[in-house]
Amino acid sequence: MVLRGLGIFVSFAMTPAFIRYFNNNEVLGLWFTILSVLIWIMNFDLGIGNGIRNFLVKALTDNDRIEARRVISSGFISVGVLSAVFLIGGLVFLYIINLNWLFNISPLTITNETLLWSSACVYIGIVISFFLTNVKTVFYALQSSYVNNILSFISSILMLIYVLLFRFTDSNEALKAISLVYVLIINVPVLLAGIWVFMKKMRDCIPTLRFVTYTATKNVLSLGMVFFMCQIFYAMIMNTDQFLITKFYGPLYTADYTFYYRVVMFLATVSTLALTPTWAVVTKACQEKDYKWLCKLFRVIKLSALGLMILEFALIPCIQFIMNIWLGKGQINVEIPVAFSFAVFASTFIYSGMLSTMVCGLGRMKLQLYSYGVAVAVKFVVVGLLYETFGWQMVVWINAIVLGLYCIVQQIDLDRYFSHMKQTTVS
Repeated sequence: MVLRGLGIFVSFAMTPAFIRYFNNNEVLGLWFTILSVLIWIMNFDLGIGNGIRNFLVKALTDNDRIEARRVISSGFISVGVLSAVFLIGGLVFLYIINLNWLFNISPLTITNETLLWSSACVYIGIVISFFLTNVKTVFYALQSSYVNNILSFISSILMLIYVLLFRFTDSNEALKAISLVYVLIINVPVLLAGIWVFMKKMRDCIPTLRFVTYTATKNVLSLGMVFFMCQIFYAMIMNTDQFLITKFYGPLYTADYTFYYRVVMFLATVSTLALTPTWAVVTKACQEKDYKWLCKLFRVIKLSALGLMILEFALIPCIQFIMNIWLGKGQINVEIPVAFSFAVFASTFIYSGMLSTMVCGLGRMKLQLYSYGVAVAVKFVVVGLLYETFGWQMVVWINAIVLGLYCIVQQIDLDRYFSHMKQTTVS
């Protein structure tokens, strides 16, 4: 949590650094949008990474190193094949589509050639990261999530150093350069960590074709498919805001959205930090049938989530002051109704994240899958029909509403589950 907390502060410092780096909020909004759109590919691993995590935890809990190697090998090879397919298909798509139309930005501001180069560069980097994410999965299964936090912190620091040291007079050159740097920064630390873990702690579990088995692949993919669909739906809820705002309202509003998001979602990010190692622990406790401890954990994180939700609304009067210190006076005038909408959104994000961690660790994903599917349909239909009637803040309110509805139904389901677990423990 300390490492990720430091990473958050680096992220805060990075936004004003980005403003100075691009010196154009429209191009800054474009950069945020490119990242938000292309990072969707991270969710197209058919949930294999999460499938690896759950089955690897079980194998390590049983001290079955052979099964652990089968799970790792089957998962890594499967993701490797998918990476090659997505790389070819994605690059073809980027080549044939009009990217200036897609990102709603004039060729006079950013040329189509620059957009193609930058988008392809970031896309290649994310596909590589998509494969290397399995290294992070191994650390999660080893309950060493701090290593992933170290890697994220290193990447954030390197990116901050770059945007502070380099300046370009041409926005096209600035966009090209940062795209290439981004590829290196997000992948090299993870690659080095992967080499280290398989040379040290997991030397007997190095992925190879010889240990790929039908059973392990089927298990990882079958559980992974449910994770995959949940990931896709969740990404369409959470990661499409910047694209929708850019498309319907313009990239300038995307920058405003990002400013509010970074400040108001700070506490929500803190909750994510605390919950990051919890998933594997829940899976381990479930494997050991420690239901009493699971019930206690559920109560603790519920109360913690409620406390953070209260703090979200207490933060609203301070947002303008924070923005002035963070971005400089005059960069943005905070509107209280907009800040309130983000506080509601952040609150539902916090509570839904807590519920999601429990259901993912327990492997009870079906209700989440159905709820997210309905939420995606509602979001895109409403935005498509009403974007001309309401401002860009409508996107934030829709997120808050659909996540709030998910929280209600998932809470009811988990209460029933833990009530049954209590009865099982007593009997």
